Amino acid sequence: MAISTPWHGCLLTALLSLAAGAEFPLAGASEHPAVRTQSVELHYRIVPDTMPLIEVDLWYTTDHGRSWWRYGPDPDCTPPMIFGAPSEGLYGFYIVAANRAGCSSGPPQPGTPPQSNCLVDLTSPVVQFHGAAKGTDFKTTRTVQLTWSAYDGYLASKPVTLYYQKPDQATWQLIESGLPNSGHYPWPIQPGLAGPVSLKLSVSDRAGNITEQVWSQLTIEPPATLTGEPATSQPVARARQAPQEPVQPARADIAGLARRKVELGTWHLVRAEFDVASERFREALQLDPTLVDARNDLAGILYKQGRYDLALREYQRTLALDPAHSQALKGVAMTYIQRHEPDLAQAALQKMLLSTPDDPEVWLNLGDLALKMNQRTRARTCWEKAVQLSSPGSPTVTRARQRLDAYAARR
Repeated sequence: MAISTPWHGCLLTALLSLAAGAEFPLAGASEHPAVRTQSVELHYRIVPDTMPLIEVDLWYTTDHGRSWWRYGPDPDCTPPMIFGAPSEGLYGFYIVAANRAGCSSGPPQPGTPPQSNCLVDLTSPVVQFHGAAKGTDFKTTRTVQLTWSAYDGYLASKPVTLYYQKPDQATWQLIESGLPNSGHYPWPIQPGLAGPVSLKLSVSDRAGNITEQVWSQLTIEPPATLTGEPATSQPVARARQAPQEPVQPARADIAGLARRKVELGTWHLVRAEFDVASERFREALQLDPTLVDARNDLAGILYKQGRYDLALREYQRTLALDPAHSQALKGVAMTYIQRHEPDLAQAALQKMLLSTPDDPEVWLNLGDLALKMNQRTRARTCWEKAVQLSSPGSPTVTRARQRLDAYAARR
């Protein structure tokens, strides 16, 4: 499959197609194609009846065109050109081609939009299968409620598939596929299905990464006989709720190795060696996805690097593990600010106030956001609150007073 790509010169027309595993959005959709590999194939073609190419240069951006990096030339000026993504993220591409007649365009400048984009996503969704529950009317409805939680910044539009399996079955039987991530599904038990049953939840993202979880704590009673007596006198186990941890913890030996990776990551982080630190944190999280602080530190590194889409995803994954994590809540808010989404940033800061109502930094940021949204009276109220809550002479009180003075002067 391919995506049409506009060009600024008359040398070429181009098609961008990606390595196997890409999911392409429907026409008119805002999503970019996604792959679960760091090797991306870029295909381009020459406009008919033009002179042969003598150079093809690839440029890429990770911040929607605010800055550009030269990747290098295509050695043989023949598609496909292979782009090796340094890490996960949304990449924008720009090709400058030349023949004896000239160049298709100059190099991209800050602010130049990408010709095409591709999301490189190597991370599987975070999933918790809460299990199955039978209501008080189960004997008449024969319906079991399946519930789950799933998060990924780039979930497919209908990412959920459910299966069941009896102990004497070698393969999983499909319950339903192509379900939205609603978190629940009423499963009508088919006739003849009774006894212990295992369930499997499968969740996929747009790049094709899949996470599966199995839940084996359901026993289905046979339907009642015509006389209303149970079909068996044997005791029947009730469905039990699974533990509420979002992700199962790792084994002790694996958890120990993961903690060692976190220690190494922290060692590099305090020395501002961000690339190495992020690699150690990723390795730790592959071993034990429950390491909340490691995930939050990874998000902080991505934020410092200006990779706000990935930072937001990791902050939100941190909150999936610990909804009250104050640093992650603040990270979400600051990331939305950098993404120029003040409404979402404001909502995140207000959520922080539920747990830390006396944090002057939160009030200061709320005031700044209110001013951006042209809510000047509210901005001043928030800055005054920041002054009240700050220690005398602290940097926060200084910044809040500067804003109050500037605002008063403008009045």
